Amino acid sequence: MLPYHLRKELVARANGRTSEELFQCIDNKPQVGELKFEIFTRSDLPEKLFIEMFNLLESNMKCLYERSSWGWDREKKVEEMNNKACRYIVVINEVGSVVGFCHFRFDMERGRTALYCYEIQVAEHYRRQGVGTAIIEIVKQLAAKTKMLNVFVTVFKFNENSLKFFVKQAFVEDTYSPTKEEHADYYILSKQI
Repeated sequence: MLPYHLRKELVARANGRTSEELFQCIDNKPQVGELKFEIFTRSDLPEKLFIEMFNLLESNMKCLYERSSWGWDREKKVEEMNNKACRYIVVINEVGSVVGFCHFRFDMERGRTALYCYEIQVAEHYRRQGVGTAIIEIVKQLAAKTKMLNVFVTVFKFNENSLKFFVKQAFVEDTYSPTKEEHADYYILSKQI
């Protein structure tokens, strides 16, 4: 494993890449019907897309957050998604509407270089069509090209569909996932790249 300061440097370099530079990291661009996959930093994400993404997140996740110990806090979620470190993979249909997205950041996670997926959301009528798998494929390519050794996701324990999806994508419970004794209602899943 690289010394810590070199790992931090890799993360800083990844965070310094523009949307276009990140898009160029994708050698095998997924094809899912007529859908377009684009990459944005928060600063270059059009507000129209941000609003559609947030509405999709709220539609998909509000009830799950309300079941969790975290609760739903709209303002906090907006603040999280507006952080300048945010990067987005946005899936757009033929009429220009958001049908899926991944909110991710390059970071250090317990000393490991990481691409951390904060959200992967797909509109209900686009599920089970390969959109989520295509997003994960892009995430893996971005992680590999930026030398992030791990991809992390946080999943509610009661979100069975999401858990099944990530297991199918070869994610496993990370060693830093909360233990049973900690009574957390989520898992931290990871995939080595």
